Amino acid sequence: MEPAIADLIDELEANRAMFTALCLACGPGDVMRAGPGDHWSVRDHVAHVASYDQLVIGHLAAGERPPLASSDPSLGVLMDGDAWNAAEIERRESRDTTSLLDEMEQLRARSLEMLAASSASDVKREVYFPGDARRAPGPVPLRLWLRYWSKHDMLHAQAIVRAIPQLAANADFQAWLADDPLLEALNRETGPTLERGDHGVAN
Repeated sequence: MEPAIADLIDELEANRAMFTALCLACGPGDVMRAGPGDHWSVRDHVAHVASYDQLVIGHLAAGERPPLASSDPSLGVLMDGDAWNAAEIERRESRDTTSLLDEMEQLRARSLEMLAASSASDVKREVYFPGDARRAPGPVPLRLWLRYWSKHDMLHAQAIVRAIPQLAANADFQAWLADDPLLEALNRETGPTLERGDHGVAN
């Protein structure tokens, strides 16, 4: 396995362990809470994270196939990220946290299996990034997309602890989410840019 990929897998596993612990610490009455200015509830954030590895699997499965104009995550292409996220959250509306965590575990096991089998050349190819409020859409190196993905659990964990003050006071969660330069960059108003010159293995 490529050392950079092995390091990425280690980080993903560590972040997922902490995110799972955070989810389990949420009480039944907490899941419909939302942080200040957040249009997603805690349950919405968990449902989003549970669904997201479908995109990872799609990107890793796409191989050398060129990007297609499709919203099917199995093709590794997503033309409207906000619409897809909203649909996936709505599709999981009736499910409880335990069910979402089970799905999260199954999809993550598959995505890490595929990532472990990837070569350096595999992650150099480009995938389509649909853009968001701070970044323009367009093709980006998969290694960079994966690098940003490695912080995905942490970004949504921050939203959850903003919604549940008692979790924000937990020392373990505080330490996990503190002093991470890339996470801080993702939270800055201008945001990082997904450009060809950026580095990282690589929402």
